[in-house]
Amino acid sequence: MRRADRLFDINQVFRDGKLHTGEQIADRMEISLRTIYRDIEKLAGAGVSIVGERGVGYIMSDPVFLPPLNITQSELEVLELGLALVAASFEHKMRPVGSVA
Repeated sequence: MRRADRLFDINQVFRDGKLHTGEQIADRMEISLRTIYRDIEKLAGAGVSIVGERGVGYIMSDPVFLPPLNITQSELEVLELGLALVAASFEHKMRPVGSVA
C-alpha cells in the first residue's frame, strides 16, 4: 500500500472521534506498529489535529469534514487530461538523477 493511501486510511479511522491505540490501527490495516507511529507523526506534521502518545492512544481533536466532491464523468476526464499534460511537461525536471532518457 502506498504511503498516501495509508495516510488517507489512518485519517479516516480517526474521523469517528474515538481514542485509538497504535496497535488497533496497525492490526486493522495489517501494517507494523512502527509504520503507524511514523504515519501519525507525518499526519500531525501536516496539520492534522491528532493528539496522544505512544502506548496510550490517539484521537483527532478537531476533525475536519469536507463535503463530497460531486463531478461529472466529463469533468473527471478533463481533470485526468490536465494532470497528464502537467506531468508530461515536467517529466524532464522530475526524472531521477542518473537516469537516461
